[in-house]
Amino acid sequence: MLIIPTQTFAADSLHTNSLSKDDIPIARQPFRIEQPSSYILRMIENEGGIVAAYQKGKAATVYLTTELMRRLQKDGVAIRPVPVSKISGDTLSSDLRIGYSYHNYQAVLNILDSLAALYPQIMRVETIGFTEEGRSIQVVCISDNANLPEKEPEVCYIGAMHGNEILTQELLLCFIDSLLQNSDSDDRIKRLLDSTQIWIIPNMNFDGTQRLTRFNANGVDLNRNFPDREFDAISDTSGRAAETKTIMQWRAEHNFILAANFHTGEQVVNYPWDKHLPGQQGNAATPDDEVFVRLALSYSKENLMLYNNPQFERGIVNGALWYEINGSMQDWAYHWKNTLEVTIEVSRNVMPPVDSIRYYYAMNGQAMLSYLEQVHSGIRGVVTDAEDGQPLLANIEVSGIDKTMHTNPANGDYYRLLEPGIYDIRINVDGYQSREYKDVVVDSGKATQLDAALQRRTYWIISGNILDSLKNTPLDSVYISLWENGRLIDEDTTAEDGFYSLKAQRGEYEIISEKKHYFKHKDSLSVQSDLKLDIKLLKVIPSILAGQVFLSDGGETAGLIVYCQSRTDTLEGDDFFRLDSLRGGNIHLYAWQQKYTTTQLDTVLNNGDSLWVTIILYPGDNEFYNDFEQNDGGFTARGEWEYGEPIAGPAKAFNGERVWGTNLSGNYMSGAHKAVLESPFLFVQGMVLPQIEFYHWYDFEEKYDGGNLKISVDDGETWELLQPSPDYPLPALSEQYGNPLGGQAAYSGKNGAWQRVKADLTPYKHNASVLIRFEAGIDEQKEALGWYIDRFHLYDANATGGLTQQTRGVEKVPSLSLAPNPANPFLDIRFYLAEPSEIQLAIYDVLGRLVNKLSNGKKETGWHHIKWEGLNDHGHLSASGVYFVRLNIDNKYWVRKFILIR
Repeated sequence: MLIIPTQTFAADSLHTNSLSKDDIPIARQPFRIEQPSSYILRMIENEGGIVAAYQKGKAATVYLTTELMRRLQKDGVAIRPVPVSKISGDTLSSDLRIGYSYHNYQAVLNILDSLAALYPQIMRVETIGFTEEGRSIQVVCISDNANLPEKEPEVCYIGAMHGNEILTQELLLCFIDSLLQNSDSDDRIKRLLDSTQIWIIPNMNFDGTQRLTRFNANGVDLNRNFPDREFDAISDTSGRAAETKTIMQWRAEHNFILAANFHTGEQVVNYPWDKHLPGQQGNAATPDDEVFVRLALSYSKENLMLYNNPQFERGIVNGALWYEINGSMQDWAYHWKNTLEVTIEVSRNVMPPVDSIRYYYAMNGQAMLSYLEQVHSGIRGVVTDAEDGQPLLANIEVSGIDKTMHTNPANGDYYRLLEPGIYDIRINVDGYQSREYKDVVVDSGKATQLDAALQRRTYWIISGNILDSLKNTPLDSVYISLWENGRLIDEDTTAEDGFYSLKAQRGEYEIISEKKHYFKHKDSLSVQSDLKLDIKLLKVIPSILAGQVFLSDGGETAGLIVYCQSRTDTLEGDDFFRLDSLRGGNIHLYAWQQKYTTTQLDTVLNNGDSLWVTIILYPGDNEFYNDFEQNDGGFTARGEWEYGEPIAGPAKAFNGERVWGTNLSGNYMSGAHKAVLESPFLFVQGMVLPQIEFYHWYDFEEKYDGGNLKISVDDGETWELLQPSPDYPLPALSEQYGNPLGGQAAYSGKNGAWQRVKADLTPYKHNASVLIRFEAGIDEQKEALGWYIDRFHLYDANATGGLTQQTRGVEKVPSLSLAPNPANPFLDIRFYLAEPSEIQLAIYDVLGRLVNKLSNGKKETGWHHIKWEGLNDHGHLSASGVYFVRLNIDNKYWVRKFILIR
């Protein structure tokens, strides 16, 4: 170990006296929490606190705000303060002995200057920026030609991000000294210096070291201060600490392939990602997860303190599996700078005794060398212009690994770390023809050389005029774009003469033209040379829909309403209807008359055409009921919603055996997402007081998870919150952990038993139909039993009074309902008798022919269920098509239409 001649230096004029324990703000006071859950650790990090160290299953050292401390204590979390070291920055040594002292700021600068003077050929020192209090942040470059740019991979070590973790500063000073002293005598070190540019920042946070605090002078934890891939769209330095800005700006000027930052507080190598994105859980693997594991092991295997740490298998851990943090330097480096960086914790003691520095270096010195040597694995090469040999900024893509690396634009060299194997490699540069290499072999030894001299691309011009197809006149302001496999290649907007021009190399493309009031035009295009292409757009011409409506029982059509695309026509007698100015395409036509079931007709109306249609309406109402015993009611689901018999949750249905629920056998899954249960179309037209009613049971994580009702009147294009009775118990779900329903009123917590819920649809009764949604919003945290729905009913309160009043008084109509519709292939028929009656129930086809007599005889008062199996009277399967259910009660009849799908 080199000992630099002792010199006398003035004391650091920037230092401050050490703070007593009572002077330290609560945010900077460390505390110990025994056996914290991962939920507690994440809450602390997300709400202004810091998890400084964590031993799995044992304890965590944390920094808390006053509010966090009160909240944790209120929740019964045991917290005790960690004694603050009485050592201050004043006690740090000013001598120049490396490995024997904890050095102050000025001593570090003097050591670096002295070493640079002793080894001017292989070492240089640069000031890259300043701390918040004006101390210089210095970086050392060590290489065989430290003062010359070379085509070599750049690697980086950074120490003392946290000022009180000063052991890392001393270890890096020892490493620098060892590299320099052995640069000629040690073949391993000489080989590394001859082929690598090594950059080392012994101390990134001199202000924190002066106070021996984790934070910088402004109380910022620098390892929570970098751009975060979840919350930051770009890597922006604005608003960040001076030290963070310095590192970000300096690293933007280099092409670091491999890096590590050093810490104390545990003994482990931690590799990205340091956190999950919303909805993720388990191992937070990067696209280069296998490489990261190998890198971490290359260090831990050379350090038995780490490798044999019983808290971590082989002395390594995925960051998110340890504890999650936002804004870490290693995640920023990989996400934005394509640098494979790890975080190395070298000592469980934050600041071990000074006489142990040489011991810790003895345990880490070989590991530091081993880690840097990994940069010479995988593939490497130089990318140049084939004509003039100039270096190119190229993309290096590896098939099967979703991470693009780049060359160094100054030299055109690249270094892509890969595990041993066989790979397909693609090298591409804008304006050049790509190069693809198949079955490239990578072994565990020296990196595979793969150079590429790229030919400049030859672009061809696609041009022409865009015209109105009817008038043959040029169209201005047409947006035209060229696409290749979903990637935008070029775009233009036409001038007054309709002219456009696009460029592309040889290949197959899709060309798209768009203008308001015209149909979008798409076409495939093969480009082999310059191409002249005129395009004609078809103007959207209003279409006309007309026809007649008949009532099956010969009733009067006066007052009958027909509507489509917000156009309405009301018949005055046995007249035909006419709807003008419709948009061509797939359309939905509705017809309604009082005391008849709403009919929906789906058809195609061509642009500018006129279409005549005939509609038949049948007596009845638009009531809908399903208790989910015979079928799922035609509801559709996304996410955890399931139909069937519940095993968990309420354990049994409110009525019968079957329900809809979010995972019938257990908890819904954590991870920010939405689970949706959507009704079939419900027709409310003609109802005076349309209502829905259902029963539900729920168990959500209180405040953070929940569900609510939504309604749509435009076929599911848009949705708005529906107000139930009783009202939602929670005014707004928490937005803290990514719940997609965050900020919305919801059912949350537990209701304890099946509960009846009603919702008034009267404000929507002038719409032809509505859709109802049950939306369950889940955040990133806990799981629970979820939400269960049973016995769903749409009715007119002016007529039937709802489920709870079904047996009161005499009903004028039998509440005949069919589900599901379309039937596929079974149909559940349900009707109510106010008194004992003679009934006949039968199925007819669209031509009025009898298909199946389902029931004939006397029935008692109450609800009746009859199931049609899709068979005719001869026991044969009926074909797909339109059918009718006809119910006769004491010589009065009701008819409902349905569709059978095989």
